[in-house]
Amino acid sequence: AIKTGSVNGQIESLYLRSYMHGQSSELTECYDCAEKAVELARPLNTTEVKLKAYEVYGAGHYQLGLMRSAIPVSTQLLELAQEAGSKEAELVAHYQLCGLYYYSNEFKKAVDFGQLPIQQAERFGFIRAAILGNEFASRSFVALGMYEEARQCAENSLRIAETASMRARIALAFVRLSEVDRLEGSPSSTIPAERAVELADSAYIQPWALASAAISSDSTSTKFELFAAADRLLETQTCTGHNHFHVRELQIEDALARGDWDAMETAAERLEAFARPEPLPWTEFQVKRSRVIAKWGRKEQDEVYDSQLAGLVDMRRSSGMKIWLPGD
Repeated sequence: AIKTGSVNGQIESLYLRSYMHGQSSELTECYDCAEKAVELARPLNTTEVKLKAYEVYGAGHYQLGLMRSAIPVSTQLLELAQEAGSKEAELVAHYQLCGLYYYSNEFKKAVDFGQLPIQQAERFGFIRAAILGNEFASRSFVALGMYEEARQCAENSLRIAETASMRARIALAFVRLSEVDRLEGSPSSTIPAERAVELADSAYIQPWALASAAISSDSTSTKFELFAAADRLLETQTCTGHNHFHVRELQIEDALARGDWDAMETAAERLEAFARPEPLPWTEFQVKRSRVIAKWGRKEQDEVYDSQLAGLVDMRRSSGMKIWLPGD
C-alpha cells in the first residue's frame, strides 16, 4: 500500500494490524497502529476507512486503560457513523461509550449508550457489539445496584458469546455473573468464577478472572494464592487495562471484608499508580474511598477524615453509585 501510494490500503492494513496486536496483548503496538490509521484517515473524505480507523483508536485507548481520552475518539466515531448511515459503526461507538462512561462514574449515561447494541446488534448480526453492549451495561447496572438488570445483561452476553464460541467473552460473562452472585449474597458465586478461570487463557481477562475466583473463595489460602497469581500476571505480562482496575477493586473489597487495612491501602496504591498517566473519576473514587475506610478501620477519624468522607458521599450521590461507606 505504501509503494502504490494507497492511503486507504495503508489504513486497512493498520486497522488489521491494530486488532492483531490487541489479540496478542501487544497493547502499545495496538495503540500505535490505530493512532497512525487515524492520522492518515483524518483528512480523507472516504468514510469507510475513517470509521475503521476511529474504531480501533478507541479500542486502543481502552486496552491501555486510557478511558478518559478515548471518549472524544468514540464520540467522533459515533458522529461519523451517523453521518454515513453506518449501523455497524454506530453500534460499535455505542458499546465503546457505554464502557468508557462507566469509568467516568456516569453510570446512567453508560447504560443509555448500551441500549442500542443491546436491543439491535444481535438482530443485525453484529455479534461483538451485542456481547460488549450487554457486558459493559452489566458493569454500570452493578454500580447502580440494579442487580437483576445486571444479571440479565451478563446472561445475554454469555448466551451470545457461547453461540459464537468466543472464549474470552464467555469468561468475561462468567466474571460478571460471579460478581452479581457475590453482591446478592449467593453462595454459588464460586461456580461462575471458577468457570471463568478455566476459560480465561489470555491477558485480556485472565487476571480479572483469577481475582474474581479469589474473592469468591471461602478458603483463605486459596484466596491468597489466586490473588497472588493475578498480581504476577499484572507484573509480568502486558494485560488489558481493565484487569488492573478490577483486580485492585476486588482486592480492596476483599481486604474490607477481612478488616485488613494495610492490604486495602496497598491495593489502592497500586490502582493509583497504574492510573497515574490518566486518572479517572472511577479510580479516584476507589482510591479515596479505600483510604477513608482504612482511617475509619483504624479509628483515626479527625476533621480531615470528616471532610474526605463528606466528599465521597457527595460523589456517590451524584453518580447514583450503590457502594458502602463508613456511616451507612
